[in-house]
Amino acid sequence: MWLLTALAVAGSYAPAAQAATAQTSTTLQASITALAALIAADAAKTHDGGLAQKLSAPVLTVLSSPQFDWNEVLFGTDTLSATESQTASSLTPDLTLLFTQQVTTETQAASLVNSVITSMQAINPAVQPADVVAYLNSIVEGGPSEMLNLVGLTPLNAQTLAANLHQAFVIYLAGASSAIQSLFGSTTSASGSGSSGSGSTTGAASGSGGTSTGGGGSSASGSSSGASASGASGAGTLFQQLLTTMGGNWQLQLSGYGTLNVTAPAGAFLSGGTFTVTPYTLPGSVSLPVKTHTLTSLAFEFPNTTAGKSLIVTLTNPAITRDTLVYEATAKGVVPVAGADVVPGKLSLTVQASQDIVLLTPPPLTKPSFPTHMPALKAWQRAIYVNGKAQAIVPALVRGGTTYMPVWSVMQMLRGFGVGSTWNQGVWTLSVPSGTPQRLTNLAPGRGAYAIDIGSQAVLRLPGMVALDPLTRDKTTYMPIASIMQVVGRLSIASAWNGKVWSVTTPQ
Repeated sequence: MWLLTALAVAGSYAPAAQAATAQTSTTLQASITALAALIAADAAKTHDGGLAQKLSAPVLTVLSSPQFDWNEVLFGTDTLSATESQTASSLTPDLTLLFTQQVTTETQAASLVNSVITSMQAINPAVQPADVVAYLNSIVEGGPSEMLNLVGLTPLNAQTLAANLHQAFVIYLAGASSAIQSLFGSTTSASGSGSSGSGSTTGAASGSGGTSTGGGGSSASGSSSGASASGASGAGTLFQQLLTTMGGNWQLQLSGYGTLNVTAPAGAFLSGGTFTVTPYTLPGSVSLPVKTHTLTSLAFEFPNTTAGKSLIVTLTNPAITRDTLVYEATAKGVVPVAGADVVPGKLSLTVQASQDIVLLTPPPLTKPSFPTHMPALKAWQRAIYVNGKAQAIVPALVRGGTTYMPVWSVMQMLRGFGVGSTWNQGVWTLSVPSGTPQRLTNLAPGRGAYAIDIGSQAVLRLPGMVALDPLTRDKTTYMPIASIMQVVGRLSIASAWNGKVWSVTTPQ
């Protein structure tokens, strides 16, 4: 809506002001015209006497107050640098004009956009007109949902409006060019690297440096010396195949194990050898992850494949479920295998060297429940419950129907499960205690500006936002609750979400 458009304006405008002269291309002009039409259309909704006007009226009343602090909106503070002071002096008159609905036509809106371009370039010549238009456009498109967030504030006053508008401003600024960000002294990612135990609330987990340790994903690789030293192959050979440089495909029924299919691409082996499958028995000294049981285990023995070549091994067994855990036995115990694909009745994985594969049943999980009496929450707050008990009330953001939770608060919750966290330049790494059941199957990290890793294994790439915590007034990183739930679920932590409460339970 028009309301958030004003957050990015950095040039002075009056109805009689002349349009900025810097128009670099027909494409740019077309973009400005389209943006101006959108601004005017959104503004018209607040003048039609309908619901939008009635809802926005209380917000406009607060914003029109002479006591409203625009520095808090733009910078989160009244202590400004020289550049920030220059930006603020250019911006405040425009904010007042726009928030009192005096920019209502496409002509006025186009003049405003051009004025913003000129003023931003006057402060920092590196600012590009197309970047300004793209930035403003993203804000305008998100405006309607932002207005809904504002009208629902309790209490609705200058302080709550400034805090929430600053959150929105920082989030949209994170997607702007570095030249635009420089006008506001912005740092849009969590700062530094550090451990969640350091006690700092700056960024997602800034503070004293640290590195992640603990459980992590093991790649499907090993030595070529046959079965690992941690256990022993069973008494009988289930399958044996001579290998050639031509590769091949073999399928067979393994009594008591299911159907095994092995595919070796041409060139996987430089010389002959033998591919052997035998039963595998874990020695009694090896501990399984907590509350798991062995479903089946097999030893695959063969020469190392050539670089870039892998065998594809598929086991079909009706006892396999999507939640089946896939582990490898090593001299140090069992470790999770990363990257295997598991669907009901079938496991597929790629291997480059001999491995002892152990399939485990997942631990029983308690279905999360929600409190009978919902906690009293402000519009920007959400609750975290652990095993039925309230643990924290945290700030949250809602953008496009998606709730974003503060990473720092989730780190503190996970500490109660023994899960450590480190943060380094947008990568959140979880270190898992020994014995924690981990499911690193069906990985599809995707793409995004932020990442969550379990140990050394990339698990998820996702979007995130950096915004002001309204209580501590520190910038912190927020991530989508659905993505966070997906990752903690890989650690056998069950959780459920009802839009207000995140309920988390430990394994039974």
